[in-house]
Amino acid sequence: MGNCCSSLVSDSRQPLKRNDKNQSNNNAQKKEDKIELAFKAKRANIFTEGVDFSREAFSQKNVQKTDKQKHLIMNAISTNYIFANLSDQDKNNIMMSMDIVDVSPGENIITQGQEGDYFYIIEKGNFTVIVDNTIKPGKLNEGNSFGELALLYNAPRQATIRCDSEAILFSLDRETYRYIIAQSSAVRDLEIKQALSKVPILTDLTEEQLDRLADTVETFPYKPGEVIIKKGSEGNVFYMIKEGTVVVSELGAQYADHTLTTGDYFGERALLTGEPRAATVTAKTDVKVMALDRLSFDSLLGPLKDVLDNNMNLRILNSIKLFEKLNKNERKILAKSFTFETFTIGTIIIKQGDIGRKFYIMKDGEAKVVVDEKEVSKLATGTYFGEMALLDDDVRKASVIATKTCECFVLDRETFSRILNSLQHAIGKETKNRLEVLKGAAHDDIEQQLNLKFTDLTPIAILGSGTFGRVSLVQDKKSKAVYALKAMMKSEIVAHKQQANVINEKDIMIKSNHPFILRLYQTFKDSKKLYMLLEFIQGGELFSVLHTAQGDGVPDHQAKFYGAGILLAIGYLHTKDIAYRDMKPENCLIDKNGYPKLVDFGFAKVITGKSYTLCGTPEYLAPELVLARGHNKAVDYWAFGILLYEMQAGYSPFADPQGMDQVVICKNIVSGRLAFPRAFNNDCKDLVKKLLNKEIQARLGNLKGGVEDIKNHPWFTGQDFNDLLQKKLKAPWLPKIGSVTDTSNFDPYGVDDHIDDGYVDHGTWDKDF
Repeated sequence: MGNCCSSLVSDSRQPLKRNDKNQSNNNAQKKEDKIELAFKAKRANIFTEGVDFSREAFSQKNVQKTDKQKHLIMNAISTNYIFANLSDQDKNNIMMSMDIVDVSPGENIITQGQEGDYFYIIEKGNFTVIVDNTIKPGKLNEGNSFGELALLYNAPRQATIRCDSEAILFSLDRETYRYIIAQSSAVRDLEIKQALSKVPILTDLTEEQLDRLADTVETFPYKPGEVIIKKGSEGNVFYMIKEGTVVVSELGAQYADHTLTTGDYFGERALLTGEPRAATVTAKTDVKVMALDRLSFDSLLGPLKDVLDNNMNLRILNSIKLFEKLNKNERKILAKSFTFETFTIGTIIIKQGDIGRKFYIMKDGEAKVVVDEKEVSKLATGTYFGEMALLDDDVRKASVIATKTCECFVLDRETFSRILNSLQHAIGKETKNRLEVLKGAAHDDIEQQLNLKFTDLTPIAILGSGTFGRVSLVQDKKSKAVYALKAMMKSEIVAHKQQANVINEKDIMIKSNHPFILRLYQTFKDSKKLYMLLEFIQGGELFSVLHTAQGDGVPDHQAKFYGAGILLAIGYLHTKDIAYRDMKPENCLIDKNGYPKLVDFGFAKVITGKSYTLCGTPEYLAPELVLARGHNKAVDYWAFGILLYEMQAGYSPFADPQGMDQVVICKNIVSGRLAFPRAFNNDCKDLVKKLLNKEIQARLGNLKGGVEDIKNHPWFTGQDFNDLLQKKLKAPWLPKIGSVTDTSNFDPYGVDDHIDDGYVDHGTWDKDF
């Protein structure tokens, strides 16, 4: 959000201007200046509340229309980017929900600069477009539409639309549109997940894995008599019947043909192997099938056999007291580190009295536990033994002997120790000294919080100002330590309905302890304001490093340094299932040592499935956010790709080159067409293309390798992420800082423009702040 250490939701400051630019009056110079200002403008956030599917108050409209009216509406929405790729059912629901509005001559339907929440299609009449009090050439008339950006969020209108004659419009409001699209997406995902969960070989998939698969399942229609799969052909696709009936034939002489219908499935072995089809399946009626191919499954989750084995290991690790101090991501890493061993009948798997160095999970088989040559118990599939051998030279207290062939997952002490030690570098301070933690040492996820009194803090300067309040530099009277104090007015929070988001921001920041994430040390509150005591990061914004009087963008090595640090911060958040959702250089500060620090967690949210909230900065929005179809943490990888592009090119790839028209920006995002400057690093170009993939299931970072896929990309070759995390590398640029209270890297603010409005909040929404 500007130079405020953490966002106050919007920024009203003017775009930066080059100090050495000669102000020419010729048209070419004016256009160049306009483009420059567009690229240098501090970008404000947008926010629209998520859709509440439980709301009984919402009732979808059903406004009757003639066939001619229906045809006109369907033509208009089919050619508008906002409605791109909607199903026929969604388009029909939108068409039937549109109200019919009579308009009189001279009436302004929308007014430039005002916020709006309606989209319009013209059935009858003529309309004039006026921008900055200038009438634009041409007229809007029958079949034309306008105001579509209002369906996404309450952006200021870009023009005034004046009615010139008696007219009739069709109108659609934002709440109705977002509800229709979000509900359709949620119902589709639920339908797919329920279908997948009925398949025996998929019953052990987790809810999160089913959520990810839902994005890659596609629906296909078949007419009666069409062959869906042919006996003997290569099997790569698994099918679930959404509607209709199919006939399964050619199973062999001993098997009769049979039918499958809605809710049934076939071809599931394709997810395990590519073996030839064992039968032919033909549509008996009109059929709709949901299809999932093995390649998509493998790229998202990995081979099914490995996924199921890993899930089993993870369930067991979650139940063992030894591992209870490990977080979710650490257990996942451990679960993937087991090797596989087979023991035949009579084999002694572990022997009483030996020094143990391995831990075992029984995948299949049976074994007996023997103590002093007496059988004391049995072990079966899903049990485990020998876990204490992972900590020290534990003497085996019993023997375990296979009574049936046993297939076991095995983890040895050396691997276990190596993983824990590497986790310390890969994830951060939380994993420090994990072996001691596992042996019983006290553990705290984050460092001790401060316990200062509000009266201990002396104001020094104002660092920034926004909608909710301001951020000030303060100093502790006793220790002389300096902090950034973010003050938020309750009246503004309540007026903007941001109570839940403010509490959520505090909760996420207090749990986050990472070198490249802004620290929240303490909170305060009174009857009028909430306060967050934050780290004071003195180097200013990454935005100011990218956009200077000398030029835009930074050299490749510098972009790589900042990109690697921000990637580590995003990866850390994702281990906690936190989506950041507001990536941009304005939200990254540079510390005194030149390292990046991610700030502003006002839009961050724990997401395990999908969220239907629209938030972020227009140029950085992923397509799934623009189209309001629900999103997950993959939006952060898209935004990371935008950031890499802006660092290299000096501007974002989907910006409006003629100004700040947000309709143009959204259209550019949905189209996804990328153009790169000639000097753009080739490896970085390849990485950006993989990050800016409109298909969520194919986007780098959202695949089975997660953030490691990005770290292993050729562009990051030679980048030592461990040394970076420990701040052992020399930063490519150091900010000029004179003292611990130096604020010269921030825009000057001489006056606190937030006047006491007399508001006193008597609610309890902030009781946990």
